[in-house]
Amino acid sequence: MIKRYEIGVATLKRIVVIHQGGLRLSAYPMKEQQIAISIPENLKGCYLTYPFLSFVEYFIYLTQNPNMNTLAPIIVIDDDEDDRSLLQEAFNNLHYTNELLFFPDGHKALEFLHNSEITPFLILSDVNMPKLNGFELRDKIKTDIRLHQKCIPYLFFSTAVNKESVIKAYNLSVHGFFQKGNSLKALEKTLKVIMEYWTECAAPNKFHNQGGRQ
Repeated sequence: MIKRYEIGVATLKRIVVIHQGGLRLSAYPMKEQQIAISIPENLKGCYLTYPFLSFVEYFIYLTQNPNMNTLAPIIVIDDDEDDRSLLQEAFNNLHYTNELLFFPDGHKALEFLHNSEITPFLILSDVNMPKLNGFELRDKIKTDIRLHQKCIPYLFFSTAVNKESVIKAYNLSVHGFFQKGNSLKALEKTLKVIMEYWTECAAPNKFHNQGGRQ
């Protein structure tokens, strides 16, 4: 007996976007709708490291996992190339499989958020950046109805931490303010705390991919 798995169209679309595949919906009178999805054979861009034997098993996992957005990309906004490289190395060492999307300033990150259908798992933002700094970017996201409704956790990740900056950040309703570690080991420790907390936390953006169900 074949077991049936129900999944919302929004979730299907999300899978397709992540893996750069295709989605086709067919509807015929007096018949059930048919949905066909195509995914690259090597699952390029897959954010999972679970030992699935086939795409079918991977697909079934996604239909049963209510927290799929924890596997989504993480936006990192930092104008320092060395810091970006160190952050990537720390993520690799911790074996997190989320793709890191790097932006050198808030303006480019905002353009991406406006033009992409992807809902990131987290936003890690530096404070002092050219064109659009971290505070200005947070304010624009907070006052943009469409972006605000995505409820993407926004965390500041900065070298300099002082009382004035922290107060200003929380007045903008950020979800955390962390100091960058002065070594790879310290950075890994902080990132692990962030990732474990937001993976377990029942954040609103985890429910956006369940076909509208609450």
